[in-house]
Amino acid sequence: MDVSFGRLHRLMLTEETPAFSFIEGTVIHGTLPLHELKEWPWARRLSALGIQRLEFDAAVDRDSYGAFLDDVVERVVSERDTDAPLSQHDGIRCGQMRVIGANETEPEAEGSPAVATMPYRLGEESEAVRWLYEQAATRHTVPMNEVEAVVRSLTVAMHADGRLVVPLMQFNDKDQYSALHAINVSVLAMTMAETLGMSSRDVRAFGIAGLLHDIGMTQVPNDLLRKPTLTPADWEVVHTHPVAGAKILLQRSDEHEIAAVAAYEHHARPDGGGYPRLRTPRDHHYVSKVVSVCDAYDALRAPKTYRQAWTQDESLLFLERNAGSQFDHNVASAFVAMMRRLRGRMLLLPDASAPRLSGPAEARPVVHPSSPDTAAPTPDRPAPAVDTPKAPSVS
Repeated sequence: MDVSFGRLHRLMLTEETPAFSFIEGTVIHGTLPLHELKEWPWARRLSALGIQRLEFDAAVDRDSYGAFLDDVVERVVSERDTDAPLSQHDGIRCGQMRVIGANETEPEAEGSPAVATMPYRLGEESEAVRWLYEQAATRHTVPMNEVEAVVRSLTVAMHADGRLVVPLMQFNDKDQYSALHAINVSVLAMTMAETLGMSSRDVRAFGIAGLLHDIGMTQVPNDLLRKPTLTPADWEVVHTHPVAGAKILLQRSDEHEIAAVAAYEHHARPDGGGYPRLRTPRDHHYVSKVVSVCDAYDALRAPKTYRQAWTQDESLLFLERNAGSQFDHNVASAFVAMMRRLRGRMLLLPDASAPRLSGPAEARPVVHPSSPDTAAPTPDRPAPAVDTPKAPSVS
């Protein structure tokens, strides 16, 4: 205990409020997953005790720290009722995470129990995804350990309130589009996988494919992406990003080859359209079909320079009308039914992160190029095909 407290004390000399999250078998310090503690048994034990988040401040001393450890160990060894709150310990906050929506406020800290509901806005996750896109833009690689940590964190957010919810990030600035869109597509893909009864491993595979489906856009010149309209030559460059994304992911490892296939196929269509063009027509992987629909839905819900954001009803109607041509008919129908069924569980989250990244990623938003069409969308006026979000297809 003395050695452990000594390390905490040294950490607090450089970090005002050390914070740790325990997500399944992953330990995250601030925003960074600790790879040396991957599948650390105590991460699962703490989570089982209702401690998904652990924070320390200047008030913690050796006595309060030791009492906290004693309390935790006793509960694990004696298998005491975990519903009873832990005793309060000065300088230590711990508890489960609760996703806080755009119109909600954080619970008052004064008088709250030791095992408190801790506000959770996915701010760290959005900052981590920005960093991942920076790595892809500058180093042509994607750190898969960080990808998995983000996806595991998103699965916690989907169940943080004790039931399945759909925590979607709000778009407040076009420069945020890349990271927030990736998070939303990941959450939507995992939600659908879970409602279809898939295993937790498969659900995470859907989440990884959704998070990385557009990673190839980091290789498209930033000046081109900022243009209000694109020439045919510009579109040829944009159309290279599925191949670029697949190459980036396959260079890393074949462990997540489904994500690589999704990056390659995510603009393919069941009617044979889309890109890149395949010499031999073939069916696409089911993950690709799901991410395609999720990608389209989220892109329609985001504001563009030439139109306002579509409503949920308008977006779902667009998917229904294009089922069988632009989207797989069965997948699009299932997605629309799911979204209508979960309408009351949609949780819009503000982007609570304060981006601290430096370098190319901060200066180069990865946004979908604008279409020449500037008219406002209505249910009777579907979006131009060139604007509809890219659907990651995996095979």
